[in-house]
Amino acid sequence: MELQSPPFFEHLLLESPAPLIVALLALSVGLVIIAFRRVSVRHLLAGGGVALMAAGVALLAMLVTTEREKVQNLTTDLVNATAPLDKARLDALIDPDATIVNSEGTRMFTLPEGLARLAQIQARVPAFSHSVIKLSAQTDESEYARSVVSLITACEIADSPTYAHTRWLLTWHRDAAGQYHVTEVRWLSIDGKPVTRGSMR
Repeated sequence: MELQSPPFFEHLLLESPAPLIVALLALSVGLVIIAFRRVSVRHLLAGGGVALMAAGVALLAMLVTTEREKVQNLTTDLVNATAPLDKARLDALIDPDATIVNSEGTRMFTLPEGLARLAQIQARVPAFSHSVIKLSAQTDESEYARSVVSLITACEIADSPTYAHTRWLLTWHRDAAGQYHVTEVRWLSIDGKPVTRGSMR
């Protein structure tokens, strides 16, 4: 499942400004070189102006956090709070009635039940950890947002390193105070295969 691409200019200016900043700085350097070769004050001033524009874009991106970035940051926080388990942080991120469903949308268990199972696994399996390898988010004018995260989970089984690649779709609800909480976690796949009722038997 792929989410919609973010608005182009918002993404370019606020979320991923590096290409624009590099292009502006390259243009600035080019104008300054031309200014010295031609002894042109006009080109020198233009180069300085473009450099200031690059600095302005960088500062704007640092000061403004988009809703997409908020959801992405919260998704990363949620992943980090599951290995090792950080109950206080999870309670702050998860709606009390949240559920875990499979790729078909069939309920598997409540999120607290799922986390209890995860705690049991971590107690038995040493060196349990998650690594985010891909993350995207989608927000709109409604009170809901979604994020899709791909993870590599590493652990040791019988003294042998074991890895699993999983994908998850998280649904977030924004309350009146502007705070997001997870209401549903959809387990999309494990090692490239959809998670269904039959696959989990």
